[in-house]
Amino acid sequence: MAQLTDDVELRSTRSGDHVATFRCIEAGSRAFTASYWLPSHSPNSREFLARHFREGATVVFKGYWKQREWRDRDGQPRASREFQAQYVAAGREAY
Repeated sequence: MAQLTDDVELRSTRSGDHVATFRCIEAGSRAFTASYWLPSHSPNSREFLARHFREGATVVFKGYWKQREWRDRDGQPRASREFQAQYVAAGREAY
């Protein structure tokens, strides 16, 4: 469970997939980003997410953590930890 620090960001990939990005903070005050690939069989999911997932909302996620590693323009190693959400729901509890 986490609290949104921004409204959900909705975008489309070049292949036509739709992705929602959630910027959040968990109860221990640790910030993270969660990505959720919207199901193609649910055309109204974009509208639902835009309406219900606003800054300050409590969100319940189920999924897994993913570590990404790369080198920046200067050749320095970089890493980030992202949450890949497989399930997203509006939470009922306030932080």
